[in-house]
Amino acid sequence: MELVMLSFADDLLLLSEAEVSSIVIFRDSLAEFSAASGLVASPSKSAILLSKSVTDMAHAFIAILNFHIGALPVKYLGLPISSSRIKLADCAPLISKLEKRLLGWTSYNLSFAARVQLI
Repeated sequence: MELVMLSFADDLLLLSEAEVSSIVIFRDSLAEFSAASGLVASPSKSAILLSKSVTDMAHAFIAILNFHIGALPVKYLGLPISSSRIKLADCAPLISKLEKRLLGWTSYNLSFAARVQLI
């Protein structure tokens, strides 16, 4: 089994096959990480996202991981993760936030390189 991991800031997105053996490896990997780092996944903030074809295994996964079942779309790093293509309207809050930040920077006389670094 291969664990795919995407890690940004203080968020972690782990992808796995929907098999009990994979979920056990997943749980054990989280336990090893916790033992090494002292960081623990919060069950109240953690969720299992399943495809529709494996919803019958949800109870087994909950018992193994002690996480709740989540549903798409979810926000990750300010953007929605969905099973379908995201629309411009889905990104509107992030675009608005960036526009406000950029407007604040226009009052500074910054070189192009400094502006790129701020983004």
